[in-house]
Amino acid sequence: MKLHASCRRYLLSDLYHVSVFVFPLFFAGLWAAHAGADDKQDQAAARAYNAAAALQNNGLHERAATKWAEFVKAYPNDQRADRAHYYMGVCQLRTKKFADAATNFQTVLSKWPKFAQADGAQYNLSMALYELALVSKKKEDFQKAAAAFQTVATKYPKSDYADDALYFQGDCAYAIEDRQTAVAAFQKLIAQYPQSRQLARAYYDLGITQQELELPAEAAKTFKAFLDKQEFTKHELANEVRLRWAMCLHDQGQADTAAAQFEQLANAKDFPFADFALLRLGQAKLEASKWLEAAQTLAVMPQRFPQSPYKNEALKTAGRAYYEAGKLPEAEATLKPLAGGTDAIAAEASYWLGRTQLKKNDAAAALQTLEAAGNRFKAGEFVPYLRLARIDALYEITDRRQETPPLYEAFIKEFPQHPLVTQATYMAALGALGTEQLAKARQFSEALLKTPEFAQHPLHPAVLYIAAESQLLESPNDAATGARAEPLYRQLVSKYPQHANAGRAHLRIGWILHTAKKYAESTAYLKGIVGNLDKSEQQPEAQLMIGRNYAAENKHPEATAAFEVALAANAKWNRADEVLLNAAQSYRSRQDLKSATDRLHRLGQEFAESPLRGQALYLLGDLAQSQNQHDAAIKAYTQVAQQGAEGAYYQPALYGLGAVYFSQEKYPESKTWLDKVVAGGDEKLKQRGHYLRGLVQHRLKQYAPALVDLNAFLSSKPESEEALNARYTLALCHIGQKQFTEASQALTQLLQAKADYVHADKVYYELGHALLAQPDKEAEAAEQFRRLAETLPNSPLAAESWFRVGQFHRELAQEQPEEQRQPHFEKARTAFTQGLTKAKPPELREKLQFKLGETQFLEGQYAPAAAAFAAQIKEHSKGQYVGVARFLAGQSYYQLKQFDQALPLFVQVPQDTFAGIDKAQADEHRAQALYRAGACAAELGNWKESETRYAQLITQFAKFPQINEARYGLAFAAQQQQQIDSALKIYEEITKQTETETAAKARFMIGEIRFGQMKYEEAIEHFLLVSVGYPYAEWQALARFEAGRCFVELKDVDRAVKSLREMIDKHPEHPRTKDAEKMLNDLTK
Repeated sequence: MKLHASCRRYLLSDLYHVSVFVFPLFFAGLWAAHAGADDKQDQAAARAYNAAAALQNNGLHERAATKWAEFVKAYPNDQRADRAHYYMGVCQLRTKKFADAATNFQTVLSKWPKFAQADGAQYNLSMALYELALVSKKKEDFQKAAAAFQTVATKYPKSDYADDALYFQGDCAYAIEDRQTAVAAFQKLIAQYPQSRQLARAYYDLGITQQELELPAEAAKTFKAFLDKQEFTKHELANEVRLRWAMCLHDQGQADTAAAQFEQLANAKDFPFADFALLRLGQAKLEASKWLEAAQTLAVMPQRFPQSPYKNEALKTAGRAYYEAGKLPEAEATLKPLAGGTDAIAAEASYWLGRTQLKKNDAAAALQTLEAAGNRFKAGEFVPYLRLARIDALYEITDRRQETPPLYEAFIKEFPQHPLVTQATYMAALGALGTEQLAKARQFSEALLKTPEFAQHPLHPAVLYIAAESQLLESPNDAATGARAEPLYRQLVSKYPQHANAGRAHLRIGWILHTAKKYAESTAYLKGIVGNLDKSEQQPEAQLMIGRNYAAENKHPEATAAFEVALAANAKWNRADEVLLNAAQSYRSRQDLKSATDRLHRLGQEFAESPLRGQALYLLGDLAQSQNQHDAAIKAYTQVAQQGAEGAYYQPALYGLGAVYFSQEKYPESKTWLDKVVAGGDEKLKQRGHYLRGLVQHRLKQYAPALVDLNAFLSSKPESEEALNARYTLALCHIGQKQFTEASQALTQLLQAKADYVHADKVYYELGHALLAQPDKEAEAAEQFRRLAETLPNSPLAAESWFRVGQFHRELAQEQPEEQRQPHFEKARTAFTQGLTKAKPPELREKLQFKLGETQFLEGQYAPAAAAFAAQIKEHSKGQYVGVARFLAGQSYYQLKQFDQALPLFVQVPQDTFAGIDKAQADEHRAQALYRAGACAAELGNWKESETRYAQLITQFAKFPQINEARYGLAFAAQQQQQIDSALKIYEEITKQTETETAAKARFMIGEIRFGQMKYEEAIEHFLLVSVGYPYAEWQALARFEAGRCFVELKDVDRAVKSLREMIDKHPEHPRTKDAEKMLNDLTK
């Protein structure tokens, strides 16, 4: 992968993109050379020449160019005309009039070929042409510039500009994609001018050009030469050159060396392409099948480099790596934000997202993802992948599976040479078989089997099975059909005895109905022949088998009926104890616990020596326990235990005792029995013992041994609900030991195993908090809380989860640049609103209401914010956040200019208690509230109230940051109440306390008061102090205007005119300037 387009050529800064012009230096002595000439024309020419030179020396290049043009027009034959044209060209270069500059330099070179600075003129002509080419982007313009630069290098090889010319000649060639010429120019510069200031850039551009010519070995050599130069060690291009060198090494198969460089550069301080290095490092790990490392490397791109142009590429690749690593939730969370785009990254992200969702058994979500992508992407390399993945998603949806065979067939026809065609053909056959399109299934499977190389393909046994099934199922009772299918079944079981379909193939061959789980067929068969069987043993056995078939189908009324027929047929049959046991189990499934108990007691009484007696006693204990008859359960289990350790149900009985005591919350007693279970030899039961003892030890807060037990249980890979409970308890133990990483992993695996786990809300909740306890996991934690709240909205934990989601997005918003905050604010607001619909506890409701209002306030949605705070204050008048809420409510109304609403809130804030924040923060709110109260009262014209609040603020919070603004407000309120002496005293105090704009305003207001008192001379003094003593244009303008008015009142027209003219000249855009102009016109009529 190449660097982003914006990173090519002029990558690091404009320092290497500035034009190198030759500018002359002028000195006073140069222009005085002709000042003493007698001839008047010579004197005029000298004056004109010197005037142009003076303008140029003072940086007034545009005016100087005009003067030079006037000079060469007036004095075309002057001996300085060559220099005048040259200097005019220089000024035009400065003012970016490149075409005019080129004309002047061309004039110098053509009219004065022996011009002293001919090399400079030729170089500057080249640069002017180069700048014109940069603007026009035309090939012929770059060619003209390149030819001009070549002239400098060949005609003036010893010129100070020859090396620069070679560099820009190469640059022009590069611009028009004449890379061979560019390479030659850069190489010549490097060879002939080893001290050139362009040397580093020449190496850099030479390497890039070689890269683009697909010459990685040559480029690597160039970049390495740069890196080997000691003087370039700290060059600002050094890290980028190292990055490109690593890319070349990678292209040549030196992956490990390249990866080491990528890793070093990804962590380089202030390296602008550290993000690209990080991307290449992750890709290198992906290529090495280090899936999880690759994912973790790339997933941090948004946090480390939030503005990186490679962010989406990195996240897409991270998502794929998570998928390959089996981290499906992480893959989905990473890919989903990318999949909605319209670029190639979005196409590939959509594909991997769809595959992830399929792997999670969420075919509906996968279909939605892939169909949306298919609608957006009609062309591109990922179109076939998206198309096939969509069909696979349809196949996984039972109700739509019938749609897939023609779609697979269409795919095969549209992409006959694509690597996916074998997979598509297999799925076409499988889909056809699944939808009973047997002819199509046979067609596709046989097409694959006819291909010799397919015999070694991993799908070969599956296709054999499909071919056989499509033959047999077309006519199951037809001997000829069976004869055609049988060789395929036999080839399957012979060649692939461990294949997933081998067992079913054996069943097909032998037609063993019961073991094939074809219970209805087995029952029908047995019922059809039961009357012909031996009554003493065969008929009871047939009825036992029929009962088992029914029981396997959960038809327990029919099952118990069959078992009773078996007992009636031969109550003394040597397997009657087995019938009684099975009958008891079916009665139990029917919830007929009395009949179940009766059958088990009968077994114990009538078959005292039965090997099933221990099981019967055990089941009696189990039945008692299921009815919370703990004493009866303990008695039955104890009888089994007393039969000795040799009994098959000895260990289960011990486990039963542990379970009974556990249900009674007698954890030490439970552990005693479970210790014996775990010490026993029954591996399966030992695992269950580990499970229950793990729960016991968790209850006893013995977390370390609990972890040992639970891990031992889970190592057996159980699939029961207990496995999920074990994972959950294991995670809780990790949390108890503050092992939050391990807890997160355990909880995540639990959700992957069963998203609809009965305690899924608790899992999400604990996972969220475990992630919060880890550094840099806030986003992942928020995602878990969001899933809890959205997928389990009725959970008592949903409201708090919404709070956590909202808090995350609110904090994240404030970390973003201004223009990127809104989406996070919206998510925060939505989460807090959702939480309020669920929240019951007052403390949580108050927090949600406060955070909702705070978020709306930060968004600038002041009206909704005010409403939210008002609702909070009303509902929680004594709440923890009422003080801050009241303050922010006031701020909201203040921003809305609803000062009458804001004022009483601000007045109340200093009296609030502010529970939950420190005194400094509370005092800050109180001070700000008083400040705002004074301002609101002023806006309402309530000057007495304004004076009161400002005075209260100044008295109570003398260190308030805006204390002088408060003093100004106090003085202004006094002024409005005609308390002039008091106002003047405060205004003067302000000017002594600060030099800020507030002081300028205060001084101005003193002048205004004196003006109002008709003390015009004194007023003028204050206005002049404002205009010259403070650097604030607004008040300078007003002060000059008011000074002018004072002079008018004093009949001093000249000074009035001067003051007003200064105001107009220095502040032409000020709103009072038009008033000043009118006054000036009136005065000068």
